[in-house]
Amino acid sequence: MVEDDATLRRALKRLLEVAGYSCREAAGVAAAIAEITRAQPDLLVVDHHLLDGDGLALLRTLRERRVRVPSVMLTGHASVDLAVEAMKLGAAEFLQKPVAPERL
Repeated sequence: MVEDDATLRRALKRLLEVAGYSCREAAGVAAAIAEITRAQPDLLVVDHHLLDGDGLALLRTLRERRVRVPSVMLTGHASVDLAVEAMKLGAAEFLQKPVAPERL
């Protein structure tokens, strides 16, 4: 879970853990890359706006490093262009905040 808003990050993490998933968290691009380097996740849920960049930069970096991680992009500022770019960089899903728990 890569989300700069600590309250939302913890809430989404709890939601996923209650559903039976283990979840690690990061607040930004650098922390996410460090976590992914330690142990590649099965899925990456990433916010678009982050403390030290954005979710597209993270997806781009992973693609350049040939790290294949299915991802879901979350954003409170959705646009068609952003969704298309996220999908081009490998996002399997694009969700707008606030996201319904069952949708996530």
